[in-house]
Amino acid sequence: MESNKPNPQKSTPCLSIVNFFNGFQVLSWAITLLSMSVYTLSENISSLHEHRDYLLRLTILSVKVAQTFQISDFVFAVCGCTPNNPIFSFIQILSRLVNVYIFMNEEVPSWLLGMIIFSWSIADTVRPLYNLVKNNHTITWLRYSLFLICYPIGASGEVLLMQRRLPEAAFQPYESSIRIFQVCVVLGMIYLYMFLLSQRRKNLGGEEKNKTN
Repeated sequence: MESNKPNPQKSTPCLSIVNFFNGFQVLSWAITLLSMSVYTLSENISSLHEHRDYLLRLTILSVKVAQTFQISDFVFAVCGCTPNNPIFSFIQILSRLVNVYIFMNEEVPSWLLGMIIFSWSIADTVRPLYNLVKNNHTITWLRYSLFLICYPIGASGEVLLMQRRLPEAAFQPYESSIRIFQVCVVLGMIYLYMFLLSQRRKNLGGEEKNKTN
């Protein structure tokens, strides 16, 4: 996702609404990250293991809530409240919503679920936090460094999730469409990755040059 920083030319009410949703996204993705972490630990901790099914349902619910509220990024881009590209925001959000509501279920292996949810929640807890906390060196570094690992892992997890469920009878009639969608996910990730690399050079490049010198 691109930056969801409020457009400074917009009115104060618009900025307040954008900041509110940024704050909610920080909270919802942090809860998702915590829920996924506890679910992962429950495999080896006896006191948690008996609640493993409940933790799994809670984790899937929390990622659905967090990802659904990310629709606000697209809405703000369309309204001009943020400088995001609305078409790109729509494509990325649609990709995740398709995975969350159509392909993700309680039968997904824990390693694949973790691959997707950990990468999404880590990156998307920091991203709105970066939009809220201005001129913070640590948050800026995290924003433009974590994506280097999180985005490829997350996109790979999305493609693997679709591929894993493709043999199921319910998805067979849509095999061609799903494969096209998988290609779109990969191409979209590459485009986003290249864009964020340029943003990383812009935001951290001068600092890294100073360290080298």
